Amino acid sequence: MSLEKASFDIKEYYSTIIIINKFLTKQEEILRTFFLPNKSSFFRQKEENKVNLTSTSTCILSLNRTNSLDKFKDFDKYKLLEEIFILPEWTSTGLDDNNPYTISLLLPGIHVLLKTNWKENLNPKNIERISKCLKILKDVLMGKTKDEIKKNIWDLGGSFVKKYPPNSFLTYWALKTFEVFEEFDPKDFEETHYWTLFNFYKQITYFNSQNYEKFDVYQLTYCLLILLKFFNHAIPKNTVRHVLEIIFKNQNILGRWDKGHPLFNYPEVGYAYCFDFEMLRSLLEDLRHYYFDIIVEFINPLNKTLHWVNENYQND
Repeated sequence: MSLEKASFDIKEYYSTIIIINKFLTKQEEILRTFFLPNKSSFFRQKEENKVNLTSTSTCILSLNRTNSLDKFKDFDKYKLLEEIFILPEWTSTGLDDNNPYTISLLLPGIHVLLKTNWKENLNPKNIERISKCLKILKDVLMGKTKDEIKKNIWDLGGSFVKKYPPNSFLTYWALKTFEVFEEFDPKDFEETHYWTLFNFYKQITYFNSQNYEKFDVYQLTYCLLILLKFFNHAIPKNTVRHVLEIIFKNQNILGRWDKGHPLFNYPEVGYAYCFDFEMLRSLLEDLRHYYFDIIVEFINPLNKTLHWVNENYQND
C-alpha cells in the first residue's frame, strides 16, 4: 500500500500562518493612533468627551485576539467599563438606543473586559441591562420586534437595523454575542440557520449568473462563516473553494474590496458599510480552523492585500 502524495506543501502552510499573523499583529501599532487615553477608549472620529462604543469594542476584540490588550499602554479596562455603563443609552450616531448594530458589536467587547464570570463583576442593574440587550437581539433574529416591517418568510432569522434588509454581518455578530455570553444553542436559532443557508446559495447564484448588482461579497463571506462557525454546517470542500475564488475574484487592483451594499443608514452621517479588512480578518480567523488546506491556495492574493497594508500604513 503506497502513501498518496500530499496535495499541499508544508512551506505553504508556514507562509500562510505568517501572513495571517501579520494581519492580526499589524493592527496593534495602527490602533494606537486611534486611542483616547482620558476615556481609555478608541475613536473613529476624535471626540474628547465621548466614548465611541462600536469602534472601541471592535478595537478591544482585535487586540484581545492577538493577546495584545493587556500590553496596550495606558489602557484601563475598569475606567472604560465605568464610562460604558454610565452612558444612559447604548447607541451610535443617531440610531435608536439598544439597536442591533450597536449592541451586537458592543457586548462581545464588554465580555472581554469582564472575563468568563462576567456576572460576578457587575451589579444587578448592569446585569439586567445586558440581559435586556440579549433579549432584544433574540427578538430581532426571531422576527418578534414590534417595529419590524412585513417581511417574507425567507427574511426571518437575519439581523437588521430599522427597515433595511437583514444582512449576514449583523447576524454573525448577533450570534457571536450569544456565544460569548454562553447563551447560544443552535436549536434556538433554526430560522437563522435556514436564512443563512438560503442567502449563502443565493449570493453564489448571483455571482455565477453575473447578477453583480445584487451580488455582495460581504454577505457571501459572513454567510459562509455563520454556517461553519455557529451551525457546523457540512459544506463540501469544492463549494468552499469556489466561494473563496469568488471572494478573491472580487479583490480590486489594490488588493482590497470595494464597498458592498449598505448595512443601514445613520440619520446624521449617511450609510454604514462593512469594512473590508474586518471581513478579511474574520475570514482568516474562522476559516483556518476548518479549511486551512484550501486557504493556502490563495497565498498570492493575501500577499497582495498585505502589501497594500505595508505600503499605506503610516505611523503618525
